[in-house]
Amino acid sequence: MSEREFAELVAWQYGINLSRTVHELTAMLSKRSQEQTAAQLRHSADAVPAQIADGRSSAHRTDRRRHMQMALSSLEDLELQLSRAHHAAGVSDTTVLNEKIARLRAMLTRLVATL
Repeated sequence: MSEREFAELVAWQYGINLSRTVHELTAMLSKRSQEQTAAQLRHSADAVPAQIADGRSSAHRTDRRRHMQMALSSLEDLELQLSRAHHAAGVSDTTVLNEKIARLRAMLTRLVATL
């Protein structure tokens, strides 16, 4: 398996896109009180493609499945953090991110089902 084979996965590519979108959103959260919210959002978003990459590079099917499930858990965490940011930090429109989360969740769910 090549070192960057995970980059060929559409789910990983979509996860990177989602992470970029979250980083753009959190750049707008400039108040000191919102720094923690921004950090939590970025951490959750970055964990998704990282878990996909780790899973894709695993030699064993059970490890691949476990990493994809952890990517799903990170996605759930991102959704929770986004909801908190919407209510507490004044992030106004989360529609685009919620749509991206839903689409990636569907991709990962299908991927887990094949493992």
